[in-house]
Amino acid sequence: GGNIVRDKKALENLSAAARFGLPVGVYFVTQAVTEIEAIEEAQYCADIASLAGEGLTLPICFDDEDAGGADGRGRRDKLSRADRTKTAIAFCREVKRMGYTPMLYCSDSWFQSMLDGEAVRRSGALVWIARVENVRPTVAWDGWQYSWKGRVPGVSTDVDMNQFDERSADMTKEQVLQIIAEYEAEKAKKPVSGYAKQAWQDAK
Repeated sequence: GGNIVRDKKALENLSAAARFGLPVGVYFVTQAVTEIEAIEEAQYCADIASLAGEGLTLPICFDDEDAGGADGRGRRDKLSRADRTKTAIAFCREVKRMGYTPMLYCSDSWFQSMLDGEAVRRSGALVWIARVENVRPTVAWDGWQYSWKGRVPGVSTDVDMNQFDERSADMTKEQVLQIIAEYEAEKAKKPVSGYAKQAWQDAK
């Protein structure tokens, strides 16, 4: 068996991101082993997406990768290429049926070897490819994750960096700084820890 576990900060983050004008989407690491389970995952993601309302500007993303570590304990880790493809297509078609844009996330090699990525694309999904160290993907992409070690104003740890097409473009540094400033201004109205002010100083 397996359980769907929601990020405890998901709703708070959705709300805050939408309020400050950040692009908002839904990202789900699948553990479906049947098409029915994949459809259920898609419906769960749509329920989360509905809470963002018009603030949802990015796709609902299906992440297919090893989730059980090196010992292969993930529910999907032993699925065949055909079954992985079927579940991905089922998820994406259900997302599309419910009025959202589906997106597949995986590595460049995974797209070609572990599932039929082109078949998933043909089902109506956008494609987000992870290939880091600034090495461009070998397949057509709508989103490219080019680094896991980026830096963003106001964030002290490494951040994944991505490039998207016009449907979900990266924000400029100036836009990020403006959002931090607006966040700081809002928090200044209430007693806070001061971390927002420090983030703003760090960003400058």
